[in-house]
Amino acid sequence: MDHALFGDGAHILYVNGEYRNLEHPVGSLMHDFNCKDAKDMVNPLLAEEVRYLKETEGGRSQMSRILEEMRNEVAEKEKVSTALKMLAKDYETKEIAEITGLSLEEVRKLADNQKG
Repeated sequence: MDHALFGDGAHILYVNGEYRNLEHPVGSLMHDFNCKDAKDMVNPLLAEEVRYLKETEGGRSQMSRILEEMRNEVAEKEKVSTALKMLAKDYETKEIAEITGLSLEEVRKLADNQKG
Protein backbone atom coordinates (compact mmCIF):
# COMPACT_ATOMS: atom_id res chain seq x y z
CA MET A 1 0.00 0.00 0.00
CA ASP A 2 1.31 3.44 -0.93
CA HIS A 3 1.54 5.83 2.01
CA ALA A 4 2.37 9.01 0.10
CA LEU A 5 2.36 12.19 2.13
CA PHE A 6 1.21 15.60 1.01
CA GLY A 7 4.60 17.14 1.74
CA ASP A 8 3.17 19.19 4.61
CA GLY A 9 2.85 16.36 7.11
CA ALA A 10 -0.91 16.02 6.52
CA HIS A 11 -2.64 12.64 6.28
CA ILE A 12 -6.17 11.76 5.27
CA LEU A 13 -8.09 9.58 7.70
CA TYR A 14 -11.57 8.30 7.01
CA VAL A 15 -13.81 7.98 10.04
CA ASN A 16 -17.37 6.75 10.46
CA GLY A 17 -19.05 9.91 11.74
CA GLU A 18 -21.91 7.85 13.16
CA TYR A 19 -19.59 6.06 15.61
CA ARG A 20 -20.35 7.49 19.08
CA ASN A 21 -18.82 5.03 21.58
CA LEU A 22 -17.75 7.39 24.37
CA GLU A 23 -15.33 4.74 25.69
CA HIS A 24 -13.27 5.01 22.49
CA PRO A 25 -11.24 8.13 21.55
CA VAL A 26 -12.66 8.23 18.00
CA GLY A 27 -16.21 7.70 19.26
CA SER A 28 -15.93 10.53 21.78
CA LEU A 29 -14.44 12.80 19.12
CA MET A 30 -17.32 12.03 16.74
CA HIS A 31 -19.71 12.74 19.62
CA ASP A 32 -18.07 16.11 20.25
CA PHE A 33 -18.04 17.03 16.54
CA ASN A 34 -21.81 16.59 16.51
CA CYS A 35 -22.52 18.65 19.63
CA LYS A 36 -24.17 22.01 19.10
CA ASP A 37 -23.27 23.20 22.60
CA ALA A 38 -19.81 23.11 24.18
CA LYS A 39 -21.27 22.04 27.54
CA ASP A 40 -22.29 18.71 25.98
CA MET A 41 -18.76 17.88 24.79
CA VAL A 42 -16.48 15.28 26.36
CA ASN A 43 -13.09 16.70 25.36
CA PRO A 44 -12.38 19.75 27.56
CA LEU A 45 -9.89 21.32 25.12
CA LEU A 46 -12.28 21.07 22.19
CA ALA A 47 -15.15 22.33 24.36
CA GLU A 48 -13.07 25.33 25.44
CA GLU A 49 -12.23 26.25 21.85
CA VAL A 50 -15.84 25.83 20.71
CA ARG A 51 -17.02 27.92 23.66
CA TYR A 52 -14.56 30.68 22.68
CA LEU A 53 -15.58 30.64 19.01
CA LYS A 54 -19.31 30.50 19.66
CA GLU A 55 -19.81 32.39 22.90
CA THR A 56 -17.32 35.28 22.93
CA GLU A 57 -17.21 38.44 20.86
CA GLY A 58 -13.59 37.71 19.89
CA GLY A 59 -14.44 34.20 18.74
CA ARG A 60 -17.50 35.29 16.79
CA SER A 61 -15.44 38.05 15.16
CA GLN A 62 -12.73 35.54 14.24
CA MET A 63 -15.30 33.17 12.73
CA SER A 64 -16.92 36.02 10.79
CA ARG A 65 -13.54 36.92 9.28
CA ILE A 66 -12.87 33.29 8.35
CA LEU A 67 -16.30 32.90 6.74
CA GLU A 68 -15.85 36.16 4.84
CA GLU A 69 -12.48 34.95 3.52
CA MET A 70 -14.09 31.69 2.43
CA ARG A 71 -16.92 33.55 0.65
CA ASN A 72 -14.40 35.79 -1.11
CA GLU A 73 -12.36 32.77 -2.19
CA VAL A 74 -15.44 31.07 -3.64
CA ALA A 75 -16.48 34.27 -5.41
CA GLU A 76 -13.00 34.66 -6.90
CA LYS A 77 -13.02 31.06 -8.15
CA GLU A 78 -16.42 31.67 -9.71
CA LYS A 79 -15.11 34.77 -11.50
CA VAL A 80 -12.17 32.79 -12.88
CA SER A 81 -14.46 29.95 -13.96
CA THR A 82 -16.76 32.38 -15.76
CA ALA A 83 -13.79 34.11 -17.41
CA LEU A 84 -12.44 30.77 -18.65
CA LYS A 85 -15.82 29.89 -20.16
CA MET A 86 -15.97 33.28 -21.85
CA LEU A 87 -12.42 32.89 -23.20
CA ALA A 88 -13.44 29.54 -24.66
CA LYS A 89 -16.25 31.34 -26.50
CA ASP A 90 -13.80 33.98 -27.85
CA TYR A 91 -15.03 36.96 -25.84
CA GLU A 92 -12.65 39.92 -25.83
CA THR A 93 -10.45 40.14 -22.72
CA LYS A 94 -11.64 43.67 -21.96
CA GLU A 95 -15.27 42.55 -22.06
CA ILE A 96 -14.49 39.58 -19.81
CA ALA A 97 -12.81 41.87 -17.29
CA GLU A 98 -15.80 44.22 -17.27
CA ILE A 99 -18.34 41.42 -16.83
CA THR A 100 -16.46 39.32 -14.24
CA GLY A 101 -14.83 42.09 -12.24
CA LEU A 102 -11.39 40.57 -12.76
CA SER A 103 -8.60 42.91 -13.73
CA LEU A 104 -7.61 43.04 -17.38
CA GLU A 105 -4.19 41.71 -16.36
CA GLU A 106 -5.78 38.69 -14.62
CA VAL A 107 -7.90 37.92 -17.69
CA ARG A 108 -4.86 38.20 -19.96
CA LYS A 109 -2.95 35.75 -17.74
CA LEU A 110 -5.86 33.31 -17.92
CA ALA A 111 -5.91 33.68 -21.72
CA ASP A 112 -2.15 33.11 -21.94
CA ASN A 113 -2.42 30.02 -19.74
CA GLN A 114 -5.17 28.62 -21.98
CA LYS A 115 -3.00 29.08 -25.08
CA GLY A 116 0.16 27.59 -23.64
